[in-house]
Amino acid sequence: MARRYLIEIDPPGQTSTPQGTANPPPPAAQQQTPTAPPQKSQEAIKKFFPLSSMSKDPRTGKDGFADKPNALQIEFDFSSNSDASNGGGSCMLTIRGVPPEVLKAANSINGYSIRVKAGFSQGMPLEDKLAPKYDYILFGQIFGAFGNLVGTDNYLCLPISSYGFARSDNINIELTGNQGDTWQAVVANALTVALFQNGQNKFHVDLSPELVVTESQHHSVHSSFEDLRDFLNRLAVNQIGTAKGKFYPGVSVFMDAGVLTVSDSMTPPQDPNGQYKQIVLDSTDFIGNPQWNDNGEVLVTLPMRSDVRVLDRVIMNPATNILVTGGAAALNAEVLSAANQGFYRCSATRHIGNSRSAQGGEWATVLTLALDAPPQSTGTSELNGLQPFGQADPVPAKVTTYRFTA
Repeated sequence: MARRYLIEIDPPGQTSTPQGTANPPPPAAQQQTPTAPPQKSQEAIKKFFPLSSMSKDPRTGKDGFADKPNALQIEFDFSSNSDASNGGGSCMLTIRGVPPEVLKAANSINGYSIRVKAGFSQGMPLEDKLAPKYDYILFGQIFGAFGNLVGTDNYLCLPISSYGFARSDNINIELTGNQGDTWQAVVANALTVALFQNGQNKFHVDLSPELVVTESQHHSVHSSFEDLRDFLNRLAVNQIGTAKGKFYPGVSVFMDAGVLTVSDSMTPPQDPNGQYKQIVLDSTDFIGNPQWNDNGEVLVTLPMRSDVRVLDRVIMNPATNILVTGGAAALNAEVLSAANQGFYRCSATRHIGNSRSAQGGEWATVLTLALDAPPQSTGTSELNGLQPFGQADPVPAKVTTYRFTA
């Protein structure tokens, strides 16, 4: 079972849609024709990318026929979280052993879009669990690319913005709502226009239906996505949040796997088929043991996988008792009970890769999981430090979900 990867890049405005995703192009009137890089640089880049650890099928020409033992070494560290102030995470990709002409062309790929797949190929003993998790772990834009010579290796270093454009403050968001409209609809309409102008339109808005426009109004957000988050949180506190004595988790704005997400976590995430989504982790899925990272927060390391996103619900099955020992003194009995039963919410992901390292932890996905209380068969009473997660959750009948808040 080998580590496998695929790196694809496209010039600005020419991003091709990966198979299995829906991302229609922006209107023709809004497309911008980028300045083409010098011909020699363009030819060198076209020959080098896409870069894959798999050979092509001689019959179909498609990637993934067999592992290449001489595949170039890549190293990366991609993180994603719900913090809009840092673009939702930081991303860096390094490719070793590149030809000199590619190093000379490094500046020419600034502004290019980039997609990275990573995971495992089929093979014993874990092919059934890991091979299907091979998929895209990053969509973004290259900025500040540079070449380097370290020892005898040529390095191509690619800093990447996970927003899909180099800065989060080059976008204008016009929020226009009439009395009675939900802010979810207002934000979705505004992002449809704003993101089309930047050449991409993959986003997801999930806000509480209680968050409504009380009177017709117009707002402009011109500085950053962080300001959009702060604006929505001010509205939420006054309408349904702590100002009325109710718990409200707050609005998060972040980019994860090419999708801009605006969410207050009041409804659980759904899979592409619109079904309630939850990730179940077995004891054989871990590298090492889960560890307490903070009060009510757990850090787990898994072999590289692409299926877990920020805000996904995660269940440890069976729940591991190691969690009850390390940080038990800081937790109350109800939280310990929830830890025993293994219900969590993913608050951050980190993909760490070194394709030639012998260490299992260097081709891995690290999840930061916030503790959720287990579903209850009946009732809506609160636990100490735990609040109802959301009354509109499309979960199975007679199930109430709780969120850890203290």
